[in-house]
Amino acid sequence: MTRPSTPPILLELRSASSLASQIKALRQLKNELIGHEQRKEMWVALGVLAPLVRILESHKGDSKRGLGDSDAYRNQDETTHLETEDEQARLQAIIIIGSLAHGGPPFLSPLHASLAVPPLLALLSPCQSSPQLILQTLRTLNNIADALVLSISNQSRTDASLPALLYTEGVLRSLNGLILQSSPSMVVHQQITLIAALISKTCQEENQRALLVQMGVLDGLAARLTSWIATTLMFSSNGEQKPSSTYELADGTIYLRNARLSSVLYAIGVIIQYSPSRAAHLLNTPCLTSIFQNFDNDIRPLCEEATASQPAGSKTTFKPPPSFVETLLPPLPTPPPRSALDHSMGFPPSDCIKVQSRQSQWPRCRSSAVELFTISGLEHVGEDESPLVPWLIYISRIFDEVTNLVAVRLLAILYSLRFVKKSRDSVIALLIVPPLVRMLDKDLRISQNALHPLDNSMPASASEIIKEEAPAVLAMLTVNNPKTQKAAADADAIKKLSQLLKESFDPVAINVPSAMWSSEPPKPTVAPSGNKTTRLGAPGVSPVAYHITRVRETTLVALAALASVKDEYRKAIIDNGVIPFVIRALKVENVHSTASPSSASPNDGDIEPIVIHGNSRESILAACGTARALSRSVSALRTSLLDAGLTAPLFVLLRWCDIEMKIAATAVICNLVVEVSPMREALLEGGILRLLCDHAHSDSVNLRLNAMWALKHLVVNANPRVKKDCLAELGAGWLRQIISNDPDMPSKSPVVDRDDGISTPIMMSTPNAAGEQVDLLNAVEDGSRQSSQAPEEDEDEDLKMSDSIGSLSKPENELKPRGASMKDRPSLEYSQRISLHQGSYLPDEIAVVKEGLEFIRNLMMGNDVDKMIDHIFHEIGQDEFLKILSAKLRPKVINAFSRDRKLPESNAVRHIQPQPEILKSACYILVHIAASGPKHRQLLVSQPKLLELIVPLFNHPDQEIRACCAWIVINLTWEQDASDKTACKGRARHLMSLGIYEKLEAMENDSDLNCKERSTEMKLDAAVVRSLSLDPAKTRVASHGGSGFTTTAKITTTLHDGSQKHFFLKTGEGRDAEVMFAGEHASLNALHTIPSLCPQSFAHGNLDSGGAFLVTDFLNMSSNHISASDEQGSGLSLAQKLAKLHTTPAPIPEGYDRPRFGFAVPTCCGDTVQENDFTESWADFYAQHRLLAILKKSERTNGKDEQLRSLVKMTAKEIVPRLIGDDHLNSGKGVTPVVVHGDLWSGNKGRGRIGGKGAVEDVVFDPSAAYAHGEYELGIMRMFGGFGESFMKEYHSICPKTEPVEEYEDRVNLYELYHHLNHYAIFGGGYKSGAFSIMRNLQRKYGSNK
Repeated sequence: MTRPSTPPILLELRSASSLASQIKALRQLKNELIGHEQRKEMWVALGVLAPLVRILESHKGDSKRGLGDSDAYRNQDETTHLETEDEQARLQAIIIIGSLAHGGPPFLSPLHASLAVPPLLALLSPCQSSPQLILQTLRTLNNIADALVLSISNQSRTDASLPALLYTEGVLRSLNGLILQSSPSMVVHQQITLIAALISKTCQEENQRALLVQMGVLDGLAARLTSWIATTLMFSSNGEQKPSSTYELADGTIYLRNARLSSVLYAIGVIIQYSPSRAAHLLNTPCLTSIFQNFDNDIRPLCEEATASQPAGSKTTFKPPPSFVETLLPPLPTPPPRSALDHSMGFPPSDCIKVQSRQSQWPRCRSSAVELFTISGLEHVGEDESPLVPWLIYISRIFDEVTNLVAVRLLAILYSLRFVKKSRDSVIALLIVPPLVRMLDKDLRISQNALHPLDNSMPASASEIIKEEAPAVLAMLTVNNPKTQKAAADADAIKKLSQLLKESFDPVAINVPSAMWSSEPPKPTVAPSGNKTTRLGAPGVSPVAYHITRVRETTLVALAALASVKDEYRKAIIDNGVIPFVIRALKVENVHSTASPSSASPNDGDIEPIVIHGNSRESILAACGTARALSRSVSALRTSLLDAGLTAPLFVLLRWCDIEMKIAATAVICNLVVEVSPMREALLEGGILRLLCDHAHSDSVNLRLNAMWALKHLVVNANPRVKKDCLAELGAGWLRQIISNDPDMPSKSPVVDRDDGISTPIMMSTPNAAGEQVDLLNAVEDGSRQSSQAPEEDEDEDLKMSDSIGSLSKPENELKPRGASMKDRPSLEYSQRISLHQGSYLPDEIAVVKEGLEFIRNLMMGNDVDKMIDHIFHEIGQDEFLKILSAKLRPKVINAFSRDRKLPESNAVRHIQPQPEILKSACYILVHIAASGPKHRQLLVSQPKLLELIVPLFNHPDQEIRACCAWIVINLTWEQDASDKTACKGRARHLMSLGIYEKLEAMENDSDLNCKERSTEMKLDAAVVRSLSLDPAKTRVASHGGSGFTTTAKITTTLHDGSQKHFFLKTGEGRDAEVMFAGEHASLNALHTIPSLCPQSFAHGNLDSGGAFLVTDFLNMSSNHISASDEQGSGLSLAQKLAKLHTTPAPIPEGYDRPRFGFAVPTCCGDTVQENDFTESWADFYAQHRLLAILKKSERTNGKDEQLRSLVKMTAKEIVPRLIGDDHLNSGKGVTPVVVHGDLWSGNKGRGRIGGKGAVEDVVFDPSAAYAHGEYELGIMRMFGGFGESFMKEYHSICPKTEPVEEYEDRVNLYELYHHLNHYAIFGGGYKSGAFSIMRNLQRKYGSNK
């Protein structure tokens, strides 16, 4: 017997004989479909959707409900059952469609094609439907939304999709009416929960969030939240419930019995995220402000009563707390006992905060404030904070784990938008972060009543949302915040997050459903190819794969947030072994999903482990953010990212079609192309320059800014050929138009013509990252849109960006990087989280101009500055370029009553001052031009109108701009040599005629020390003059850079033969400076046995004016480029020079008859004073004067650490004699002491001219010398990188490895150990983990307990 071609059920649905028979057929169909995925596919192919949609569209509403909207909403509880057969039929049809939607993404296509969503949305009005019908409709809509989440196609963006139809005024008006219902029935509150869940799943666009506010949905959700607030506060005082009439809502009643608080909180968070204006709207909602005010009013009589009860004559008065909710928070202990934070799983239960009475509670409600650094961008709200904030803190400790988490999520959103006062940082760090981290535990126990805020069905969903959301919430609370980061790290967040990330790549068990049994051979149902209503769509992502990639995504975001500030946490992340998984997460692959129903085989019911190989788009973006945060550490670049192959997946992403992936990958590149990065050369060889230039021409302003930011650092001190290639690839015409843009003046959007003929719009209607056209000068003051600024510039010493004024008195001066003054604004959206945009808010077009100017500024750094400036003038046009700079310095004049901005005759003329950031960039360019050669200084002086614009800037409120002005004058009045003397005097006279002398005199009283110092010429101390036998009349000194330990200057003097000599002067205060300079003096002269290796030191001693000094050769630092006109010098590479030094025996110390290990004077490595008493044994010297000595300093600075002490002592006692003992090295012959630099990391080497002239040489500086084993030098060289394989190969070809060669790597690790311990003693933090790792590895191989 064969199955009929058209089943009777379908025939009945298409042409029902009666409503009763139709309902019966629908029930039969429902029973057949629910739980049977293959049958769902079969019925869709048979065309069941069309009659189901007709049944939904057939309703005409109930006359009994035609009372008007307000009555219908109010009386839903009066009719909770289905009154008509028509409604019963629609209910069954709704359930069936919901069951089909539950089948997942494949069913979205036929549902959309059959137009099933519009009639569902039409049923949401109580005027048309009963409460049960509305409830089931909301469940079905949530099922569709769930399928959309798993869809990998663009079905959510079609006009027939649920989001497109849901976010309309009519539908949202109906939803808001349902939210505001005052009925106490369970059905109504289930409706509210489902509406909140539906909003949370579908609201993804800014226009959707704005419409929810406009249609009052946010206010409606706030009203429902008020019900919970009232009830929690009622029960907060001795369990006494206040009469509901005391806290009436607008409708006069409070009901919340069955509404799910987590759903409402989650939906509110979705609506307000990214937007300070929407958050402010929520906090100022009348129902919220009034409910807290009512409770606050109850406190005042208690305070008055307590004050009146004081003894006569007592002056004690009790001031009420800022809000009643404050009384519910526990006081913060000082210091906080860790046991109080670690005693339970999840969030602490309410017992932790139980109070005895309101009277005894309120005097101790205030939390102590801890001052933290200010994150730029949005300013934190003052002390006038909304009571909603402490209420969220309160409830995050009294409900189930999911509700607690969602409450903290809303708190984190308000925190990231700066609606939480800074004094809350301690509260968040102590009361919120530790229990939040405990939610990451593998064995977290979840309460039975913990329900997913967006799901009513799956029992495991509560655990899933905790794993998915807890890392994201932690990221919002910790990004750029050292206080909360420390709390998270102390709670072991890094280890737990690392484990989560690793587990996201583990194989998982996926259950593929069995095929439907039939007594007949399977006959595939072939649907008409053109009928989309009967054909399934793409399978989408499996729920398991979605959950795994979602956990992967949020975990990566959390790791990036923890690595945003301190190198200590970056090292901890790396030590947990996550780098290979970050690299895997960067790879673009298809996400593995379960097989579609049609592809199931008879054995598909078996559960088999499947590796989720692919990465979602969001997880790739998050991985970029993690890689970017970790790449801020040079040591991380060397030890992990470089070795793990970071560049390969980045190059793929840079060429990918997805614009957000390009933006994210370019963000990572920004940290890899800086001057100190060992990856710069490899990236250049891989073609990064052309890629970045292509991105700089992008229509996406975010991509353009990131690319320009990377390019401006790529050219810092780069080879002149690289600079010229970069300028040519960008196009001089394109760059000229970029910097010519006037963002302060409204104008049309011009199109930049690139040299290759491609046109790029660059002005006011530039698309943002989402592709939307944005009018930046007339933008809505929403604040939700992130500023498109440069990437972060970390404050870590091992990686600073070359962005500062450094030392600008001469063209050869190497500009040193400016410490970052701007931090990332914490952002919430995952695509924004990993974007670079940070700092004080700058409109995009201003940022584009700023980056263009700074790119030109950095072209003027390094070798051959004069030639590079001439090249820029030739390419852009000298007159045009100077005209552009003048325009950046000149205030704009606008006539408010005329469109002709050139007519300032009106009384309503308005002056617009240039943007400070643009002023700085333009002024820095002038500083560089003035710091080049006499020709360019004369050129600037010949531009009187340009210099006149500088004069008023001496009074600018920004001290950096004032300092720039002083540097311009210093450089313009610099006398290059004797031939420049007359011209220099002429320049000085011209500047005086402009009134600049008076400006400098006034600056002597400047409030900023830097400006004050720049305004006065340095005086050379008499002690220095005597030590060098200088003629003061022929000697000039100028400030030249500086460091964390000393003040530095350049001395220029004319010798008796008429030639000029340049010296470098260091000065410092105190005994430490004396020791440091004496050690450096002796060290330089010890290394000077190889004359071209380092500057010579001429004198050191005490200044007459107090302090100490050191005078050496002036070292004119240059790039790697050597022009044909340069002298060839020694012709030796640094590797050859170092090898020559290390193969030359050290001199026998005075008073000894044989070589000794040590040094004649103490030396300094950083600020560590190293005693160097001469010792016959190298092993004894290294153990006593390096390892054990630095252990003592570490204990003085960081406190005693028994584990560290034990490991260091064990290493000194067992490992040192085993590896470097005199009776072990070179077959018992030991080693001969040689002179070593002692602190030779990549930052203490370079190329330059010793004495400021002559040949360009590979040079070293800042030594901490000793007579030692030559391989001792290699420890610090390895620690921070910068010495490649070719360098070491050349070095060892001259200076062979010590025997036994097989232990070479371990010896170098042993020597590197000292520098890890030294950095830990100086800086603390993660360097200890590096030391531990080295010692434990050596102990395993060579220790007595190996």
